[in-house]
Amino acid sequence: MIDRNWLFDRPIVGEQITSAMLVFSDGTTIQVGPLPADTKKGVKVKFDAKNVKRVMLSVNGSAP
Repeated sequence: MIDRNWLFDRPIVGEQITSAMLVFSDGTTIQVGPLPADTKKGVKVKFDAKNVKRVMLSVNGSAP
């Protein structure tokens, strides 16, 4: 059972994730805005508790 997920950007200098989607194995999704360019800072995404087996982050946009 999970009710949150911490997301961190990739350590690629000069590129930042600007939009993404969390995709859960139960078929639900959550849109995510920009992630901090500093890879040591994350974004906590909270949601109603889910009993899932997998969570995938699908990156929809990135910018230099």
